[in-house]
Amino acid sequence: MSEIAIEPLVVACTLLAGALAMALALAGSARRQPEPVRSAQMAWARGLAGLPLGWVLLETSAWLGVHALAIPAKMLFMAAFIEFLRAMHQLDDDPVGRRWFWIPVLAVGLLSVGFAAAHPSDPMRTGLLNLLCAAAALSTAQSALGHLRSGGSPQAAVLVAAFVAVALVLVGRATLLYLPADAPARLWAESPLAQSLLLGTCVLGPAVATLAFALMGADRLLDRLERIAGHDSLTGAASRHAFFEAANACLSRARQRGEPLSVVVVDLDHFKAVNDAFGHAGGDAALKRVASALGGVLRDQDLLGRLGGEEFAALLPGADASTARQIAERLRAAVAAAVLEIDGQRVPLRLSAGVACLGPGDRDLGGLLDRADRGLYEAKRAGRDQVVCTT
Repeated sequence: MSEIAIEPLVVACTLLAGALAMALALAGSARRQPEPVRSAQMAWARGLAGLPLGWVLLETSAWLGVHALAIPAKMLFMAAFIEFLRAMHQLDDDPVGRRWFWIPVLAVGLLSVGFAAAHPSDPMRTGLLNLLCAAAALSTAQSALGHLRSGGSPQAAVLVAAFVAVALVLVGRATLLYLPADAPARLWAESPLAQSLLLGTCVLGPAVATLAFALMGADRLLDRLERIAGHDSLTGAASRHAFFEAANACLSRARQRGEPLSVVVVDLDHFKAVNDAFGHAGGDAALKRVASALGGVLRDQDLLGRLGGEEFAALLPGADASTARQIAERLRAAVAAAVLEIDGQRVPLRLSAGVACLGPGDRDLGGLLDRADRGLYEAKRAGRDQVVCTT
């Protein structure tokens, strides 16, 4: 056991210790996270630990002269790169199945076993493994690039750079290994120094990207919290707070540009009777069905919000009084035509609506909503299931 042969093993063990510490910290953090961040971080942690562990096995194989140890080492390398790819897909709610995961790993294992059987006394070659791992690294970089282009975390750029660099190193070494046996470049590529540089890059690249990946997970959670805060969990309509924020901003733009703006406030008729007859579950089903019917009528630029209970509001940018009344009538008709069955019994749905248009004295949404509410109450007093416009 010469000194030059044991040095790469020492380096590999050192990096393994550092990578295991990072992987354990990431896995510990993942247990406290909701899905899909939990699964993504656990997959990344497995990949982070698998790479240096594979390196340690590979160096141990060379140090002891037990070439069979290289088989699980190569499988660990392939599995680690697949885990990084799976982590990126899971973070985007597009998980890569376990079946796909095992295909390249088993392929590497079978090819390695075949080589060991044909050349029992020769060290295993890693040219094909380098190319397969490079393909997985490039796929991970592509996934991170797609995340970046879609307006995701800017930290994704670090992942792109790290995995592209790893892929280039792997492809470069694989290319050198397919040169003639006596070529100086191939001899250098097969040297312990070149292998240590290669494996070190493979381990350090993802390790450097780990912090960026963790920050991407944090951004993913922040986006989820914003969506939860901005939407009513039952109906999917905008929450009261989100509706008011968006409506006030839209109102300010309309005033500055001199554009029309209208609001429709609707209330489900006889909702208490539905609750009394079918319980809260029946009431929830009615609210969801009504929200779905309303959303199917509104234009792309319109915004539906749930103000509370069975009351909804629709913000109609660019709609004058005539257009707003037409839309309100379509909303009423859509709800009346909606089919809701609870326990085999068809439940009729009706709503009343009040319409108000932006006027010269409207400084914020409050005055507009007050007038729309007056129209709604007039519709209720007049017999329900109708639309009343107010000035």
